[in-house]
Amino acid sequence: MKTLIIEDKQRIESIILHCDACFVGIIDLEGNPYVVPMNFGYENGVIYLHSGPEGSKVEMLERNNHVCITFSLGHKLVYQHEKVACSYSMRSESAMCRGKVEFIEDMDEKRSALDIIMRHYTNNEFSYSDPAVRNVKVWKVPVDQMTGKVFGLRADEKP
Repeated sequence: MKTLIIEDKQRIESIILHCDACFVGIIDLEGNPYVVPMNFGYENGVIYLHSGPEGSKVEMLERNNHVCITFSLGHKLVYQHEKVACSYSMRSESAMCRGKVEFIEDMDEKRSALDIIMRHYTNNEFSYSDPAVRNVKVWKVPVDQMTGKVFGLRADEKP
């Protein structure tokens, strides 16, 4: 089985837009990796996330705002030889984005970011009360680096 690098930005963005969750890698206060699944929105090279206004993730990001965000879809078990364990693989596509979290404080910008997140999951329109907007931490991650891969291709298979 082979792995191919995806170089087309539109294809990488398509992977992102077809995922229902992402995994955000942060460095914890002791310098260890910390990965958490999150809902997200993506628009114009920016990933939007949200969390509670306080807590361990916020503390970690205030110390080190670098993140690695991964997306993966299309998981399907494939093999070349049914009786050979080493010939099995997981057919999938993934995207990985790196950037630095910026916390959005402006109320209107927060509402816009929340709309981007919600549009990823539904076509419904929403309004947000001032207390609700004040009580959420909205993350903006301009993507500095974006890569993609296709895994589990047979030697004669095209991506």
